[in-house]
Amino acid sequence: MALIDMVNRLAVNHNDRVRDAVTINAGVEAVSGRRIRIRAGTTTVTLQGRPLGAPLGTPWTDIPLASVTLPQMTHFVNFLTQNSFLPGNHRGVLNNAAWQGFYHLANRALAYTNHANAAVANPAEPSVACYDCGLVLPTRNIQIDHQRPVEGNNTEAVCKVFRSIGLTVGAAAGPKGAHFAGIHRANVGGVVGAAGAATAAKYTLNNIGEIYLTVADWCGLLTGNHELDMACMNHIINLRPLCPACNTPNRNTPHFPVPMAM
Repeated sequence: MALIDMVNRLAVNHNDRVRDAVTINAGVEAVSGRRIRIRAGTTTVTLQGRPLGAPLGTPWTDIPLASVTLPQMTHFVNFLTQNSFLPGNHRGVLNNAAWQGFYHLANRALAYTNHANAAVANPAEPSVACYDCGLVLPTRNIQIDHQRPVEGNNTEAVCKVFRSIGLTVGAAAGPKGAHFAGIHRANVGGVVGAAGAATAAKYTLNNIGEIYLTVADWCGLLTGNHELDMACMNHIINLRPLCPACNTPNRNTPHFPVPMAM
């Protein structure tokens, strides 16, 4: 499967289609007890629920304002595919103009000395500062850090990217999140999250985020090659520059360890 299948899933069909919903709550993927529905002859997916403990046969009802249209789904997929890098090729972010602006990548005349401790005048070269300590290094010497962990809980990277476009309960606080929210949030149907929210809220999907995650699950993008996880892990939202000293192997441990399977 590929991310474009999320768009294809909303194609007009003569049958009603439903799928049990999944979500991420406090950084952990879970079944939500709700469902999504695409009505016959439409290209809009709606989130539905019914009262907890309701007997079988209780009608499903639409959750107000919780739906995603085909144009919104298309914009969401483009947001991922146009700003993500293939696993192992995430250093390509050094050539991304938006990312360069976030981290002030620029040509600078850096100070060098030779073996006699004499200054060497080198031409200006592309360089960027370590996000943590501020050491400016040529881009060839900088490392690219995945802010949320590569191992341990891939859902955290998903929430980090979703948060930047209004798909989590807690709002994004950093400049990258604010930048992308201003461009993309309305186009994907995202909402303004709670400012200053606790960590758990930042890693909990809102209703619209739940729809996107469920469609991704419906398309098989949360299993197998984990296309959604990998697109978010290697998205410019989740990548920042660090010097080798600051980019230690254990710096980005999971906020929410995934429960062990029973």
